[in-house]
Amino acid sequence: MMINLFDKHILNINVLYRHFRSYYFYYLILVCLPLLYNKITYNYTWTALPVFSFKFGSLFLLTALVIVFITAVGILIQRKGTIQENDFKIVWKNGTARVLFYILPIGLGLCILIVFKYIWYDGEQMYAILWEHAKSRFLLYLVIMISFTVWLDANPERNLLIMYFPHELPIQVIIEERVDGAGVLASREPMHPDIQIDNTVEKLSQVVEDKIISVLENRWHDTQVKGLFKDALSEFAADHQVPSTADEQLLHTIPLKQLFKEVLEEAENERDGLDNILLENLYACLYAKSPTRLEPSFNDLKSVILFHIFAIESHSNHAVVILTDGMRIDCPKIIGTLKNKGFLKWLVKVNKAHYINMMHVCFMDYRTGGYIKIQSQTLQALRENLTQNEVLKICAQGSKVKNKYIEEFLKSRFDLSYEGWNAFVPLT
Repeated sequence: MMINLFDKHILNINVLYRHFRSYYFYYLILVCLPLLYNKITYNYTWTALPVFSFKFGSLFLLTALVIVFITAVGILIQRKGTIQENDFKIVWKNGTARVLFYILPIGLGLCILIVFKYIWYDGEQMYAILWEHAKSRFLLYLVIMISFTVWLDANPERNLLIMYFPHELPIQVIIEERVDGAGVLASREPMHPDIQIDNTVEKLSQVVEDKIISVLENRWHDTQVKGLFKDALSEFAADHQVPSTADEQLLHTIPLKQLFKEVLEEAENERDGLDNILLENLYACLYAKSPTRLEPSFNDLKSVILFHIFAIESHSNHAVVILTDGMRIDCPKIIGTLKNKGFLKWLVKVNKAHYINMMHVCFMDYRTGGYIKIQSQTLQALRENLTQNEVLKICAQGSKVKNKYIEEFLKSRFDLSYEGWNAFVPLT
């Protein structure tokens, strides 16, 4: 009995080994390609996003879905574009089908990846960003997918559709015994079920398509699901910025892209709740909801809206509030006031003397060299009363502080409550 169980165990291992040896490239592109694509940066270093995290898992899944889609397109083209000859050799029907097999899936996947970049980047930086990706992520994608296509073409039996739905199935013989007047068997009529198999595949595809559409129609309007998709897309595009000097990167005008248009449309639809807004989308939403945009708004008690506080310059015996237009106001008790109101969580220490309001930080890539990256609209507004060097001094990361407090802030990003962004903070 034990010997039989042991034999079965060995047999299962051998079957698995033969399976992986025959189809290893499928697992390579479905696991390694999404992993490397989301970890590598333009300068061939690794991103700081942990592999074992919800964010990276969402990115991995999103990229894997793209790879599965274009892989399915490729193996379907090879299945439809080849025939089986009398010697059971699988050959292409014509050169056009083979060219389509090489070009369409790879080109379609590359177009999808480029479209992702166009969703989140525009303006004068777009071509530079695409060029950087062409030297890293796009190149990685092309090398692996071209290798996979050649691997499939070298032995068409590696194609799963050809493997499980062969061109020439065993002939199903239907014997009709018809005896003529002399009592002789008249004929045996073979039936080739190619047409029947094609119809079965088509019906199966339709069932899968209907199921996917049904799920999307039932779940897409759910706010949480939409948030997860937006979150994944946001991180998918947030990998690097175009290299330049630290001063140029900090003060360069970075457009708010399509995201700004989306949030404005949501504001026009009177969606006032902020609890479901992603941290990356918060700035555009607050900018749209602020009646005066970045011009500081005061009330009769000389209080200013929290969103219009850009930074705080803190010293041992006094503190200075720096507003979004660059205006400086002495306010010795501002740290205690913010702490009592529960708003100090938004003011994060970036160097020995300065706290920055995280509502104005570009969270897709919050750091540029030794500086905290600020949203472009806020940078433009600050220039009204501050010089470039003064802004750089505020945003410089301290050698002792580094990323400590910002990392702590980001860890609590999903627990943040955005209520109070338009609350008035006393400056007296």
